[in-house]
Amino acid sequence: MNYNSIGIIGDVHCEDRLLEKAVDILIAKNSEIIICTGDIADGEGDFDKCIGILERHGIMTIRGNHDNWLLTNTMRSLTDATMIDKVDSRSINYLKKLSKTQDIQTSIGEILLCHGLGNNDMARLTPDDYGYALEANIELQKILSDNKYSIIISGHTQSYI
Repeated sequence: MNYNSIGIIGDVHCEDRLLEKAVDILIAKNSEIIICTGDIADGEGDFDKCIGILERHGIMTIRGNHDNWLLTNTMRSLTDATMIDKVDSRSINYLKKLSKTQDIQTSIGEILLCHGLGNNDMARLTPDDYGYALEANIELQKILSDNKYSIIISGHTQSYI
């Protein structure tokens, strides 16, 4: 299907109440599809509720680095880490089924939905990247050299103040 109107949700990090609000807004704006850049795990809110919201609304979601860390039980010393033994097995099964990337057909060409850049969920672009920083970004250059995508939508760029 070719989409003309896409709602985008960035890194969720267990923010169940904010996720529900964002989904409600995007539905009210008549988004044809809602997509999520992953990182559902690790935050103060309720991981299982977030998974339920994503499932209930059929939101196209990919798996981020925090989700992979939850599944491999690594990096669990992070502040507000989601503990695998504290979440519902249905939520874990949902997470296991998510891919690292998705291609989306739109009226302006193909979009790559990923968490970092392509299959590398730790690669990133930042608002300050320009010139050599873009040229030296190996993951970005691999994607661009394929000349397949009109747009890349990724997460993994939250900033902390």
